[in-house]
Amino acid sequence: MLEPKFTLPDSLIFLTEEKVSELLTIPTKTLQSMRKSDCNGLAFIHFHGCVRYRLSDVNAFQERWNDPLQCTEPETADILNVALNTLKHWRIAGKAPRHTRAGRNADNIRYHLHDIEAWVNEQSRLTTKDGV
Repeated sequence: MLEPKFTLPDSLIFLTEEKVSELLTIPTKTLQSMRKSDCNGLAFIHFHGCVRYRLSDVNAFQERWNDPLQCTEPETADILNVALNTLKHWRIAGKAPRHTRAGRNADNIRYHLHDIEAWVNEQSRLTTKDGV
C-alpha cells in the first residue's frame, strides 16, 4: 500500500454520528440529545444533510469528560456539603457551579473542581450586607 504524501489535521477530519458514538462509548440517542441540548461543547455541522463532528472537537470533549478532576453530581454535593436535591435545584435554577452534561440523563452531569472552587469563591461575602 502506498504511504500518503500528507496527513490531514484532526480539525479537518469529520466523523459520522455513529463513529463518534462508538469512540465516546455512548449510545447514538444520547449523542443526539447532547446535540439538541447544546450545553456540552461538542460542536457539529450539517454536511450534505448529515450531521458531522470534527475529530479535534471529539478528542477535546473526550479529554474533558475523562478528566480525573471531574466530579459527579453526588460527589459535588458532598464537596459542597449540601443535599443532592439542593444541588439539583440550584443547577435547574442556574445557581449551581458550571457543569457539563452528556445527554439528558442526570447521571451524565459532571462538575470540574476548578468550576466548583470558582463558584465557592463567588459566593464569599465580607458581611451580610454584601448581598443575598
